[in-house]
Amino acid sequence: MKPDQLAPVAVVTGGSFGIGIAIARRLSADGAIVAIIGRDQVKLKAAVASLGAGARAIAADIGERVEVEGAIGEIVAAQGRIDILVNNAGVMPTLSLETPDDEAERLWDDTLRINLKGSYLVAKAAAPHMTAPGGRIINITSIVAQSGGSTPGYLAYAASKAGLNGLTLALARELAPRGITVNGVAPGGWDDSQISRIRGLVALARPGHVSDIAGAVAWLASKDATYVTGTIIAVNGGWRSDLWQIEPGVGWIGLLACVAITIGVIASAAARPGRFLLYADGREFLALWLLPVVQEVST
Repeated sequence: MKPDQLAPVAVVTGGSFGIGIAIARRLSADGAIVAIIGRDQVKLKAAVASLGAGARAIAADIGERVEVEGAIGEIVAAQGRIDILVNNAGVMPTLSLETPDDEAERLWDDTLRINLKGSYLVAKAAAPHMTAPGGRIINITSIVAQSGGSTPGYLAYAASKAGLNGLTLALARELAPRGITVNGVAPGGWDDSQISRIRGLVALARPGHVSDIAGAVAWLASKDATYVTGTIIAVNGGWRSDLWQIEPGVGWIGLLACVAITIGVIASAAARPGRFLLYADGREFLALWLLPVVQEVST
């Protein structure tokens, strides 16, 4: 950074641990003055000590509008503006159809309050104070927004992150006239504890690291990404959690049955040229392994 350039001011919610502190440290290393927002004052105090000069930690619940406005107001009063906003704060409770009703409703409401409403509230409060043109909003979403999760229990989390994807696109459109870009980063397969289960689905065959996610955020926050907006970047090592795979219990008999079905469908289509359309693209092709999907079309 040149001496005559002002250091960018970055705000990271949920910035006291995990992905959040990794992002905050990366932005700080890149020259930004970083403010982190979280609910745990002890964690915030420890985290801010690892950031650069001018770093600030503010305790606030992003699901509460008054607290959000107070936190953003404090940052703007100290720095005068906001250049980069990273909506990272989130919760991921286990919620399935088997969860008792009272608990399920509480978990559902709290998840959407933090993950979706909170991101909206922070973006709304920060937007009037963002550098325009040149401001950056980066929402941390998830592969679960598209996959629904690899096991039961992601009902509220998947819904909240899918909503956050939609919010990202809507904000990008609303803020484009001011030259503020809005994008999302969707992590997947980055937890070491999961890799033994998902290794076969990750093309790079390794777990991701928080530094991988922080790197994507840093790029979106940089001048190299000035023409990128309304985009969700997947940072998952090529993990396609929606791909059909043979579970250990299915075995070779199941595999051979699927192959036989596929051959039969292709043979039927070949026998009646012009009468059938095989769906052989994306998920329809995968469904073909389990249930022949053949659509009769007029000749």
